Amino acid sequence: PPRRLPLLRLRFELHFLQLLGYLPDWGRCCACRAALFREEEGRAAPAFAAPYHFDVRGGGVRCPDCASADPQRLLLAPASLAFLENWRRGAEGAHPTLQALQELEAAVERHLLHYLERRPRSLALLPPLDALEPLPPPEA
Repeated sequence: PPRRLPLLRLRFELHFLQLLGYLPDWGRCCACRAALFREEEGRAAPAFAAPYHFDVRGGGVRCPDCASADPQRLLLAPASLAFLENWRRGAEGAHPTLQALQELEAAVERHLLHYLERRPRSLALLPPLDALEPLPPPEA
């Protein structure tokens, strides 16, 4: 269904990065190596309340304590990164918001462009997030 396309796109891009050996470490700060999550009732919860910074040049996520002034950095809401971690773990009830998908898509795409130095043609197969309808709320 069309509402699943953003997740399929994100899964494709993450798998592509993994195959290339460029998958960022989403669980630790790329500067100080602090854990970005804590366990809470069997799920990953953000370790910080302030936004994380996706450091394109550093190849990963920075905790708020190591925030970068780099103009290429992207802000990631703690909930967006927690969704990604829970979704990657296969946790039940890991449903993204449109904001989470937009933030993660921007970070992954910029990461791909940084390492490949060009946009892969395969990314054109799926529509951009802004061309899709908002995701419906999760079913109870």
